[in-house]
This record gives sequence, C-alpha cells and structure tokens, in this order.
Amino acid sequence: MSDRDAIMELSAKYMHTLDLHDRDGWLSCWTEDGYFERYKSTNRAKGIEELGTLIFDKAPHGFHITSDYAITIDGDSATVQCYLLFINELNKCEVSMFGVYRDKVRRTADGWRYSERIFEPKYIVDSIPNVIVEA
Repeated sequence: MSDRDAIMELSAKYMHTLDLHDRDGWLSCWTEDGYFERYKSTNRAKGIEELGTLIFDKAPHGFHITSDYAITIDGDSATVQCYLLFINELNKCEVSMFGVYRDKVRRTADGWRYSERIFEPKYIVDSIPNVIVEA
C-alpha cells in the first residue's frame, strides 16, 4: 500500500470509529502525544487521555464525511488538508457543520497516525449537542 493510500485509510478509520462510537479504535488513530484543536475555541486536547475524555466522549452523534484531500508526504511525516461535512443524525440528518481539517500525520511502528489535527469550522449549527459555538 502506498503512503498516500495508508493515510487515506487512517482518515477513513478515524471517521468510521468516531461515527460507530468505537473509542479504542478512534484513539488508535493517534500518536501518544497527539493534539486536537477546534480553531478559535477552547475545544482542544493533548495526549491520549485528554483526546478520549475531552474530544471523543463529547463528539456529536452523526456522520462525518471528508473529501478533497491534499496530502504532502515528507519521509515519515505528512501534512493533510481536507473538508469535513457533518450530518447530524439527531436532528433530521441535517448538515450541521462544515469546515477544514489541517493535519499532521507521522509514520509510527504501527503505521501512520495523527500527531496534530486542527479543525477550522466554516459553518456550525448551534443546535449540535456538546458543540460550543463561539464567534
């Protein structure tokens, strides 16, 4: 499998495990020192424990759909940018969020893993549970 394909598989695993509420599977997508941040928000976490309690456990229920990948690989690290569209299953399956992921991934002994994931929202409906909408 090419590095690009492996990174795409990582992204698919991340989204599927999040949508299926598979905490262990989702956490396995991260490096031990992984960092997540929602741009211009207090919604951030560093390390596996915080990622689990501050991000995964509060994730809204629905379907995360990513597209339009731009991947730049440099040896054992890569940068990835893609769009996120979130469909809220608790609110008539409406489109509730759209934005851009800006990622850093790293090759580990277990394959490619997220070391940093920054989400820059462009649109968020204020009715998504556990999502704080900030100006």
